[in-house]
Amino acid sequence: MLDLLMIAAFSGQVAFNAQPQGVGWQVTPMVTVAHPCLCRIEIELHRQGGSGSIVTHQKSVLSLSPDAPRTLSTFFLSVSADDIVTLRVTVSDSGTASFTGQWSPPQRT
Repeated sequence: MLDLLMIAAFSGQVAFNAQPQGVGWQVTPMVTVAHPCLCRIEIELHRQGGSGSIVTHQKSVLSLSPDAPRTLSTFFLSVSADDIVTLRVTVSDSGTASFTGQWSPPQRT
């Protein structure tokens, strides 16, 4: 029962500020937590296209204040029409609780 309470106590959200930039996107993930946290942040960028696929990772530990959105990084992504791109951010506490946000560019027609 205590584990369930701890998971409920660790909550927050990941938001993405995404702006089109020519043939690509400028994407800035932001994290907000409900309670003070020394959080592990993992950012994964998955990209698959005509020239193959790639996965990149960034990991860090940040001290986050409650209800204060924190900008993590800014990505400049050149995206072709046939590319599949997913940017995933996972935030976890020192235990087992975590939350995740994900962004992909809109499909081109």
